[in-house]
Amino acid sequence: MKLFENISYGDDEAQILDFYLPDNEKNYNVVLISLHGGSWSMGDKREYSRETEEFVKRLNVPTVNMNYRMTPALLPEMMEDVELAMSFIIEYAKQFGCCFEKCILRGFSAGAHIAMSYAYEKQELSPLPIAFVIGEAAPADLSTPLGGPAQAFICRGLSNIVGQKITRANWSEHVDEMKELSPIYHLTPEAPPTLLLHGTLDYMVGYTIAQSMRTALEENHVPCDLVTFEGLEHQLKGCSDEMVEEYFGKVNSFFSEFSKI
Repeated sequence: MKLFENISYGDDEAQILDFYLPDNEKNYNVVLISLHGGSWSMGDKREYSRETEEFVKRLNVPTVNMNYRMTPALLPEMMEDVELAMSFIIEYAKQFGCCFEKCILRGFSAGAHIAMSYAYEKQELSPLPIAFVIGEAAPADLSTPLGGPAQAFICRGLSNIVGQKITRANWSEHVDEMKELSPIYHLTPEAPPTLLLHGTLDYMVGYTIAQSMRTALEENHVPCDLVTFEGLEHQLKGCSDEMVEEYFGKVNSFFSEFSKI
């Protein structure tokens, strides 16, 4: 594959992306856009280069691995960056003979939250129709009760996205704001197909959130699936070859069914 790194898609220094292009002569019409995690306040696209390369190889499609504005930027600005990156790559990729007509949005953790929020709230205005969205360890419902060993970290993350300081003591005072920022509360029957991946021992974003998200998708008659990684925590580290093959089998199934032009 060919890699074009640190391309500016906006005026802010955070608005940069890497563009991966499979090394063949195919005229591509679908692009995958990937968003990193990091509690909406840290992290970088470089940390997900290996995963991005795997998607390029497995799907054989051009792929964007993007950075985006984080704290003090809030969710609307983050979703603006998805739209900016999408508009930019449509024009940028034309020099390689690509004429994109659809996109796949994929994110991990906070990146999954942004990708799903954009897909459910902005699909009608999106520069590219969204074929489907992939949410890995997705905090799809920010209004669930806090607890567990990562409680302090979760509070800091919620503070970043809500724009106010969230603590265990005042959590209940901000439930309405957190619901407004939760993908699960923006679902409609018109939402793009959604593929979820979650570990059963995720102590930051509980596995029950993924189960609830799948139920909400099914109730809205949105095509969906949940790939469960038994015994894995939030970072999904330590997955077996069998787990990887199961996951990409589902990814390829979604690609075959929903990415047709």
